[in-house]
Amino acid sequence: MWAGVFIGIGFQAKMMQAWFIVPALVIGTAIVGDGRWLRRLARVGVLLASTVVTSLSWMIAMELVPAGSRPFVDGSTDDDVFAMVFGYNGIDRLFPNAIAGAVRSGSGTGAAGASASATKLIDPAYVGEIGWLYPAAMFGIILGVAVAVAVGAWRRRGATAPPSVRWGAGPATFVVLVVWLATGAAILSAARMPHTAYLSAIGIQLALLAALGISEAVRLRADARGWARAALPVLVTLQLAWFIALSALSRMPRSLTLAMMIVAGVTCALVVAAALSPSVRRRLGRGIVVASAVAVLAGPAIFSAQVVDASRDGSGGDAYVGVKPSATTGSASQAFVPSPPQLWGGLPGITPPLIELVTAARAAGGGVDGAPLFLTDSWSIAAPVIDATGTEVLTDGGYSGQAVVFTAAEVRARIASGVHLIVVKDHAPKTDPVAVAVRAASCHALRSWPSTAGGGQGKTSTSKESALGFTLYACS
Repeated sequence: MWAGVFIGIGFQAKMMQAWFIVPALVIGTAIVGDGRWLRRLARVGVLLASTVVTSLSWMIAMELVPAGSRPFVDGSTDDDVFAMVFGYNGIDRLFPNAIAGAVRSGSGTGAAGASASATKLIDPAYVGEIGWLYPAAMFGIILGVAVAVAVGAWRRRGATAPPSVRWGAGPATFVVLVVWLATGAAILSAARMPHTAYLSAIGIQLALLAALGISEAVRLRADARGWARAALPVLVTLQLAWFIALSALSRMPRSLTLAMMIVAGVTCALVVAAALSPSVRRRLGRGIVVASAVAVLAGPAIFSAQVVDASRDGSGGDAYVGVKPSATTGSASQAFVPSPPQLWGGLPGITPPLIELVTAARAAGGGVDGAPLFLTDSWSIAAPVIDATGTEVLTDGGYSGQAVVFTAAEVRARIASGVHLIVVKDHAPKTDPVAVAVRAASCHALRSWPSTAGGGQGKTSTSKESALGFTLYACS
């Protein structure tokens, strides 16, 4: 029950991504769990019931509140929280525009993320972000399957498997991790993935399976069989070769690459020497366990250190670490320069065109006597202005651009009440209520900023709207 409750709590933040683990828990409980079949099925029923009830609790509570007494549900076109959760942020990522009432899906942040691909998770754009533990995780899976086969063979002979043939984490845990990883990998490969951060959906599984691979390989170093003792040096050697490939593919700074090669290379050499020489093995003792862990973790740990360099730490719109392989120049170079710390958080970003917009709006009388600075149809224009100046800006459309905040009549009423400055994004839809109101009212353009100038938050956003131009109108 508690597993389902915590999945439901996770659903409140990550929505359907929190359910990726459900098939694994169902299979692990039903097939390799303890107890008789009926008991296991009862546990599955309790798991599913607690998951669904906890997951849907907030959505149901929101639907019970009258629409006029709560905010409009962005991500939907008809104020339906179920369309937003299961459509816009769920099934529509696999089957675009499949759920009625959900905002229509746009394109992803890049070609690899915008389409389904069986090789997406080894694509150069993504493998450097999530793939550092692939060899160790695969090693863990292979060793786990080998143990399962060996245990099964002993059972078929009517005997108990010896201590050298055992499950390091237990069969249920192993099955859950493998199915959870397979589920997440399959969905990410098939879904439109607009943000690199979505890759975190398989991070925990990879880390735990890698830990299983390391622990099993360490345990096998004392085995009498030569091939079993070879497991640990083979694992760390494969990881070292993988680190070399990924550091080049992900364009790591030379200084970090060198540090990684020294740390991983030295520890790998110690592990191999211990496997070949009994005297080295005796001197290292339990230190071989530490050396093995360092050899496997040096790559992802040192790669992650890039986040202290502002040119390599991604953005609020796409949490990408390092330099994308598709980038030809960009702001990042082979140099690695830690940025000065910002103890109180980053400063709000505002581009020069938006600074000019604020200046022009104030010169035209916007924001006087507590009135809004202007009314706009784009959050990517309003948000950085609000963040940087603290001035009130009325905004239509929400994040999706399709949330119903104002009707055209309500915009005209705002104009009549004194909000006489309107900012309209370029190429606004014909049904855009702000654009409709501007066309219907007595408005004239004060100034336009072309799309090449940018209209968003620059580094803090990857939204397509951030590249739109806009026009400031004065209305009466």
